[in-house]
Amino acid sequence: MGTGADAFSAGFHLGGLLGGHIGPVFSLNGEMSLDIMSPKTGRSSADGSQVFFDFDLSPLFHFGIPHLEFVIGPKLGIFAYAGSSRASDEYGSSASYSGDGIAYGFTAGVFLPLGRVGLGGLFNLTVHSFSESSCDDNSSYYPMCGSLPSDVTFINFSIALLI
Repeated sequence: MGTGADAFSAGFHLGGLLGGHIGPVFSLNGEMSLDIMSPKTGRSSADGSQVFFDFDLSPLFHFGIPHLEFVIGPKLGIFAYAGSSRASDEYGSSASYSGDGIAYGFTAGVFLPLGRVGLGGLFNLTVHSFSESSCDDNSSYYPMCGSLPSDVTFINFSIALLI
């Protein structure tokens, strides 16, 4: 989201949410996710990659109507970031980025009960707020390091199985 997102298209997201019920309407969960950013091609003479790894605490409130279960809750955790960029010029300019910080947001979903399991989907909004970041500029002609954004926001939609 935001102006920085213009340089990226939908990327790869892999995640897991594992936890258990603490009563009929509340569950305590841990969440891990891996997001690999997918830069749009043809936007500039630079090529690169970016990866975020999150570990979050995600308590969920469960409520429902007959034949549907809804979940919603906050998330709070930590993340690590790594990235690189390379200019496609004769100078071989490149840079490596890294950082970490706090991740926060929320999770919401809906599930259709199928016996003892539920099949449905989850919506996640996660904001990554950098506490620390660094850039190693290996460029010989054009400086590649710029300031990292203060916040990076991801929106994910996932098919999920509630066991």
